[in-house]
Amino acid sequence: MDDVRIGDGIELRYRCDRSALPEHLRARFLELDFDDEAQRFVVESLAAPHGSLRTGLYRLLQRLLSDYDAYGLLGMYPMHLLSTAQLQRLLDDHMGGALLDVGAGDGGITARAAPLFERVAATEASRMLARRLRARGYRVIHHDLSSAPLPDGERFDTVMCLNVLDRCHRPRSLLSSLVTALQPEGRLLLSVPLPLRPHVHVGASTVDPDEPLPDPEPSWEAGAASLERGLLTPAGLVVEHLGRAPYLCRGDSGTALHVLDAAILVCKRQAESDPCARARS
Repeated sequence: MDDVRIGDGIELRYRCDRSALPEHLRARFLELDFDDEAQRFVVESLAAPHGSLRTGLYRLLQRLLSDYDAYGLLGMYPMHLLSTAQLQRLLDDHMGGALLDVGAGDGGITARAAPLFERVAATEASRMLARRLRARGYRVIHHDLSSAPLPDGERFDTVMCLNVLDRCHRPRSLLSSLVTALQPEGRLLLSVPLPLRPHVHVGASTVDPDEPLPDPEPSWEAGAASLERGLLTPAGLVVEHLGRAPYLCRGDSGTALHVLDAAILVCKRQAESDPCARARS
């Protein structure tokens, strides 16, 4: 579908220049669309952005709490990335069983995936957001996967990690733990905003991560290829599906709607006999 243009210069992108992708990724690109769930989120967000009073209170709380604890305490900045139908399309027949959503926030996006699975668990570093996850009925695992893998008994059929790798201190260590958390035939669903601008929130400021991610690229297509080449393949992963979707967040008194241009990647473990994956590494 064509890019979607909303007032105030906001553009939502779902297509890409397939000819600019490596041939193997070109064949794996799934074009998503501005479906009913995304349209509803945009209409509701533009109709009721966070007001100046709540925005000011959030900025005050940033001096005392982490960004994420401030979000959770005030119930601000709900997000949308993929609808249930889009998740179903991306995951093909790899649904059912157990889902782990890593860095799940308040669970708004988790709720879109939950109907596709029998069991849902989540991790979340923010105490306030973890409280909201438990209130939604999700099991919260208190574990920092960027520091150590999950215990052996915790394995999942699907692991989601959406807009987290570029916001944590040790993204490569986290990715290794995500792979370990998968069942042997499991799938890892990643969302990474492009161009890459990795940073970590510390109070009201940001710092660079301890582990580097690939350098930013001039185009979305080059950025997606760089992610595969520089991050996923070294972690023993093969991209099964690639998509593009806007990561949407309700705006406030300063911005009508926050939009990030995300690469959506569904990955499986690389088979040891896969010569193509070895050639790309």
